[in-house]
Amino acid sequence: MKLYAKPIAQNAEGFEFSKLNEFIYASTTCRDTAGEQVKKFGIEFIEGSEADCFLAKHWPLKHTTLKTYLEAAENWSAEDKVKYIIAVGELGFERAEYIAGQDRLGVELHKFATMTCFAQHEIDHGSYSHYPKDKIDLQTVTEELAADYDEINIDGVNYIYLAE
Repeated sequence: MKLYAKPIAQNAEGFEFSKLNEFIYASTTCRDTAGEQVKKFGIEFIEGSEADCFLAKHWPLKHTTLKTYLEAAENWSAEDKVKYIIAVGELGFERAEYIAGQDRLGVELHKFATMTCFAQHEIDHGSYSHYPKDKIDLQTVTEELAADYDEINIDGVNYIYLAE
């Protein structure tokens, strides 16, 4: 993953970095054309996985939040990143609200290529066992599930989710 620190001052060069210690070193040595140390930077995501890109898009990237973003990008599982992206990017939670209540905010997450595949899985695993097998219509089940579940594709993986 690569990020770019763009100095707020117009007369200074920015720099790329991947780790917090790289940012700290480069930011303390960054000078404008008058030789003054640059103190404020805008942070931009420039390269990495789609999940980390989505994570950055829904994380206010600035020098004060950089450490927590880099920790999340490095340490969170793919599933944790997807849940964050859904909660903040799709459902409208605030970043701090999500992080504070991460264990209480329910996002039921499934990996299936399509909603129809998910419906078939639900049928096969007994979610519709209260109906006679010959009366279960895959298209109807798919439409019922689509009324409650949504889909998002990240890093080429299709996730079907339900916000609880």
